[in-house]
Amino acid sequence: MVKLNKCNPLLLLVITCGSFLIAQARVSSKENNIVIVNGAWERYPLENLGHPHPPVDESWKKSDSRIVILIAALRETRLPETILSAFDNAEFPERVYIGVVQQNAQGDTDAVEAVCEQRGKPIRLNSNGEFENP
Repeated sequence: MVKLNKCNPLLLLVITCGSFLIAQARVSSKENNIVIVNGAWERYPLENLGHPHPPVDESWKKSDSRIVILIAALRETRLPETILSAFDNAEFPERVYIGVVQQNAQGDTDAVEAVCEQRGKPIRLNSNGEFENP
């Protein structure tokens, strides 16, 4: 059994087995700050997430600094909302770059299509596996 106390949220990505001890009520998979515990979604307390490391230099103050977000998603239904949230909450969204590796089953919603649809710029995946505007 693994107990998580004030850990880096990235630790959640590398733990692949075991159970999490989190004393919280069961929640829906559509809520924020959740993990799967024994096959059910549970809220992960924000106070347990810790704090990011401080910057190593002052480059973050430059007007051309970029934020790069890399996401690996296996049949993730909330990925479009995550991507939109990153841009919507950024002070300079033009400096946000997102890379996604997405694994879906046939019939799952493609995150890129969903984001573009929600932004009013619909695209479709054609039979060649390329995106195009209708």
